[in-house]
Amino acid sequence: MEMHVCLNFRASQKAENIDQMQTAKSHVIEKETQFLHDKCKKYKSHVTKLERKLTKTGIDPSLYHGSLLRQACQLMETQQQIGPLKEQLSSYQNLPLDTSLARLKVEELRQQVAALEQQLLFDVDMLQFS
Repeated sequence: MEMHVCLNFRASQKAENIDQMQTAKSHVIEKETQFLHDKCKKYKSHVTKLERKLTKTGIDPSLYHGSLLRQACQLMETQQQIGPLKEQLSSYQNLPLDTSLARLKVEELRQQVAALEQQLLFDVDMLQFS
């Protein structure tokens, strides 16, 4: 029984030590949080004062950091949209500007295809006789 009481006492002391350590940690964390919160308020106040000062000097709000970031994002999106369009446009670059020239080019290509078909038939006939 005495040993059981001793073990309970030790467990109780250990629990109290853990509780004290956690209380101390939470107190430190609370202090750090309050410090950071106060620092954040200070920075926000400072930024607001500087923005007012910039406004008084007549600076364009589009030059602020946040505005520039939004514009950069919009630029990247636009560039991504332009990429496929440029590829599609490049496929049309070799086409003639006039429809009559285009018809002429099509007829020229038809003649080339016909000549290649005749050459192919000739080559196949030559293979059969070989």
